[in-house]
Order: sequence, then structure tokens, then C-alpha cells
Amino acid sequence: MINKKIAESMLVEFDGCDNDRPGSPESPAIWVFGIEPGDSIADKLARSKAGSKLPPSADQSYSIERQLKWPFNQKTFKLLVAIEGETDYKAFAMRELPFVEGSEGYFKGNIYPCACNNVGEWSSETADEIGCSKEIYVQWCNEHRIPAIHTWVKKYQPKVFIGVGASYRMIFSRAVFGREVELEEIQIPGKSQVKTIYSHIDNGCRLVVIPHFSGPYGMNCNRSIQGVGQYIAGFIAANS
Repeated sequence: MINKKIAESMLVEFDGCDNDRPGSPESPAIWVFGIEPGDSIADKLARSKAGSKLPPSADQSYSIERQLKWPFNQKTFKLLVAIEGETDYKAFAMRELPFVEGSEGYFKGNIYPCACNNVGEWSSETADEIGCSKEIYVQWCNEHRIPAIHTWVKKYQPKVFIGVGASYRMIFSRAVFGREVELEEIQIPGKSQVKTIYSHIDNGCRLVVIPHFSGPYGMNCNRSIQGVGQYIAGFIAANS
């Protein structure tokens, strides 16, 4: 049985998110959601010392300097800079401060808030803390947390919701639209292979699901990231 206190915390607005500025219908932000937070050795040790394995919702140490050390965030910045029609992702990141507490315009979170090294990981320590197997945890999130994220989307109406992890596209669909919808497939050229992304718009809600940034089938080259960013920019403009 999942720990009741942790279950309640996962439904609190912006639990498992990295900053506190989701935008508004009048000034919408670009949202980027992953599957679950990564868990570096350094971060795991830091949380262990603090007595928690769950990430803070608005970590003051989530600085641009720290983010630029993480491959996922580097590639996210490259995607954002392509969406904005620029090329220098470091200059963009230092100027706009994406995902830093108090910064506007960009918002980042995760479908499943518990940090793991990979989607197959579930240590005995984590099982003890959460109170269940990963299968039960994921099922609980799909039944309870996904609808909660959908309420956030309806309330804050992001400019576009970018889901990172193509195999989870129906989960992202439920988070954005409240149900599974048919997504359009788009082919984006990469360095060595074509990348498939997915998009849909309904009642002003825009979803684009992209492959993960790592792995042989992921968005693992600058050409594919730039191409996807340019597509997203056009998708936003055409449906505004």
C-alpha cells in the first residue's frame, strides 16, 4: 500500500516540478515534462543526508550553472533556443534562466515524481519509503496524479506542453487532454535516422511528444533537436 503522506504530497500543485512559475492564460509558459527525475549519485547522497529521496518542488540550488552540468537540461535548453529562433543555448540559458525559481516563461516537471536512475529502477530503500512496488506506484500515479496534472494544465494553459518520452505519449495525452487522443505523427530528420514526434491540439491545449534525449533512438544529435524545436515553433504559431 502506498504511503498515505507521500500519496497526498504527489497531488499537491507542482509537486515533482523544478520551479514555481507555470505561467498563466494571459502570459503562458512553455512546459517541459519528463517521465521521472533523474537521480545522479551526488543528488542521491545529498537527499539521503537530508532524509528524503523525493526531489524538492522548488530547489533553490537549481541554478543555471548547476543545470548546465546535466545532459538532459543541456539538450532541453538546445530545444528551447531552437523554439525561440536562436542558436546559442548557453547565452539563452544565462539570460532567460529557465526553470530557476522566480523565472518566468518556462516550466519543468515530471509525470512520476520519485527520482530514479532509470525507469526500471526501484531500490529496496525507495520501496520502503513509498510503501509499495514500482508497478503499484506507477498505477497509482496513472489513476490519481495524471488527473491532478490535467487540472494544472487546464488552470494555467501552457503555450505548449512538451512531453519527453515517446513511448509514454498516451500518458502525456491524458495529462494534457484528460483522455487518450489520436496524435499526428511527424518525421524529423536526424544525423543518422529520422525521429518521430507526435502532436495534437484541442480547445487551445497543445501537446508535442518527443523521444527522450538519450539512447540510440533518442534525440541524440543537435540536428534533430533543432528540427524538432523549429517544428514546435511553427506548431505554436499555426495554432495560436
